[in-house]
Amino acid sequence: ARLMPSSNPNPMRFRRTFQVRSHVPTERYEQLLGRRPGDPSWSEAQWQHYTRAPQDPRYLELASELMGYLADDYRDDPLGQALAIKTYLDQEGIYSRQSRHADAGDPAASFLFGDLTGYCVHFAHAATYLLRSIGLPARVAAGYAVSESDRAGGSALLIRGGNAHAWPEVYLEGAGWVVVDLTPAQSLDEPMASADRQLQQMLGEMMRQGDDDEFANQLQHAFDWQTLLRRLGLLLAALLAVGYAVKIYRRLAPMMWPGALPRLGYRATLDRLAEVGLLRRFGESREGFARRAAAQVPSLGALTEAHLRDALGSKRPAGTSEIERAVDRAHLELRQAIPPWRRWLGILDPTAWLRVR
Repeated sequence: ARLMPSSNPNPMRFRRTFQVRSHVPTERYEQLLGRRPGDPSWSEAQWQHYTRAPQDPRYLELASELMGYLADDYRDDPLGQALAIKTYLDQEGIYSRQSRHADAGDPAASFLFGDLTGYCVHFAHAATYLLRSIGLPARVAAGYAVSESDRAGGSALLIRGGNAHAWPEVYLEGAGWVVVDLTPAQSLDEPMASADRQLQQMLGEMMRQGDDDEFANQLQHAFDWQTLLRRLGLLLAALLAVGYAVKIYRRLAPMMWPGALPRLGYRATLDRLAEVGLLRRFGESREGFARRAAAQVPSLGALTEAHLRDALGSKRPAGTSEIERAVDRAHLELRQAIPPWRRWLGILDPTAWLRVR
């Protein structure tokens, strides 16, 4: 009847908590016999709202037929009429969640005047329309229905998704909305297994322990997510700083050590190529890579030759000015062949140098 958020006593174990107030019947059906339908204080609009039914005449025909089976003492009694409809649906209906009535224009009619096979929503709506067709104020209620016996003497009751339910209610003067739940005798589905009693008890204990739950407090302390995320952020920033530092060093090294220009200039050029996705493949020779990249950077061949002559100790090593010109030409050709946005993305990548072979 009422659902209100409440403070969570144990955030480490419960996502959110609520205070719930439920209505349960306290009078037996026998005590409700003789009550008149509805409430004298209702307006005409309220009466129309709770007695509005589909125009399909079959609802009234079936309801009138069912009333004919009642004893004379109960034929005009609202509760007796409701129980006659309940008895019919309990005995003739078949429970199954594999229903195909959803696509019908009136799913309740498709169920009631069809195979009488469906689940709680179909039973509840069919009963409500039958009740309304004979002038009784009725409605469909929805929520969760759990047997009190599931509590097994404990103080906790586990409500699961499978406990979702819909049922019809009829309004009787002085009693309010009276539940007329339906329990089909036949079912095509396996019954849902009872909730684990130990689990129910454990969850109840967790709720009562609340903030004094020593284990939960230790767990929260052990997993300080804010501190963990902050440290991960610092670690990521440090890795980025190292990546950019190495990248800048490799880019400036040819100017810092001119004597090693054949090696460092060639490496710096490979770094620039890696930034735009031009990489030497596994097992590919340096000369083969230069030939494959010649379409974008023709000067890479000369630079590669100069690097290899120096690395292999050739008797005719390339001069410094020759290598400088080859490096400059290669960089110019790369700028002309690759769009600026692609080069800028490569410059922002702190890991491109890791992919250089």
